[in-house]
Amino acid sequence: YRGDPQKDGSWKWTPIIGDTSKGAKYEFGLGKKQSCAGNLYVYKDHLYIGGYNDPMLDLAEIGNKADFHLLYQDLKNPACLNRMDKNGNIELINDDGFGAASTQYLWRFSEYNNKLVIGTFDITTLAKGFTQLTDGSLSEMTPEEFKKKMDYVEDLLESLKKDPSGVAVASEDESVDEMMDQLEDMKDIVEGDNRSREVDQDIVEVYDELIENYKKFVKPLLHEINPELEKQIDDIILNSTVENFVYYYGCSQIVSKQEAGCDVLVSSDGVHFDALTRNGFNDKYNHGGRAFIPTDNGLFLGMANPFWGAQLWRITDGSENPKPDTDKTDKPDTDKTDKPEIKEDQPSDKGNTTIKPTETKKEDKKKVNTGDHTQVMIYVAAIIISSLAVVLLKRKKAEN
Repeated sequence: YRGDPQKDGSWKWTPIIGDTSKGAKYEFGLGKKQSCAGNLYVYKDHLYIGGYNDPMLDLAEIGNKADFHLLYQDLKNPACLNRMDKNGNIELINDDGFGAASTQYLWRFSEYNNKLVIGTFDITTLAKGFTQLTDGSLSEMTPEEFKKKMDYVEDLLESLKKDPSGVAVASEDESVDEMMDQLEDMKDIVEGDNRSREVDQDIVEVYDELIENYKKFVKPLLHEINPELEKQIDDIILNSTVENFVYYYGCSQIVSKQEAGCDVLVSSDGVHFDALTRNGFNDKYNHGGRAFIPTDNGLFLGMANPFWGAQLWRITDGSENPKPDTDKTDKPDTDKTDKPEIKEDQPSDKGNTTIKPTETKKEDKKKVNTGDHTQVMIYVAAIIISSLAVVLLKRKKAEN
């Protein structure tokens, strides 16, 4: 909303984003239902609108219901950046998390040496604690069980072609063959088998296409010639456990390709951004650029790190591409280490560009001991156990 002060001291409020039937110029979420306006920041006569999904609540849905749907939608729709001019015109600057699906929040904005600095919240390290649990404890199904069920559906469809009552129709219906191809695609994705076909596909997209194909073409065919077969296939591919597994695996596919650790982005014009870091200053447990304070002694950056404790960084370089200080840093219970030297990307000549991950120089230096996967699993296990405890208590109350 825009508030305009009135002469009598009151305010007149005008909707800018919201219900267009009630005067808003732009629809809810600027057309992106996952998006909240997480941060508003003024820079060079524009109001910047930093997007925020709500991934922490969606992670809780996994522990409560084994439901990966919301997390998947977050990953497919990362946080976006818009800006508005003085006339209320909104311009999209970036809608792909600056090249990272794991960017779920443009968490902090600041200005330093006339440059716009943005810190992100990256969900990779947290989400991996869930998506790497492939024993079926969350999705209630293992990859092996999923493959067996897809094999069974294929066998049922094959039997349709051998059944005299349905062979004439089924043999001429391309949708049956298409469905069998989609079943093979999903099995290949889960198995990682690229010997015979391209498997670099999103399993959720393949599954959604399969369900659409099945409901629109194959199911009516089965209903006509073999209702029992229709019921058997319905019980498998329309089963909530199978669907949850597909979305679980879809999340795992995306998360496995992300670079862990928050981003810090810098721009001189508010449109073209360079990456000061794409990996939490070489620490995957720094999942957020949380607090940015410009001072006469540099820009101080506070990292959000729920695993090993917060870190404080400082930028004192006023050049076009600022670098972190190279002084030694102390961390409890660890050896001293040089801070990583970050290579920045070259400025782009156009907006809405994807920023490539920065690389760190490989040198023979001791690294800060930032823990191991065990600590992440303990953290995640605590969330899961807490969620399950709540569910069990609710069930007990309901029974009583």
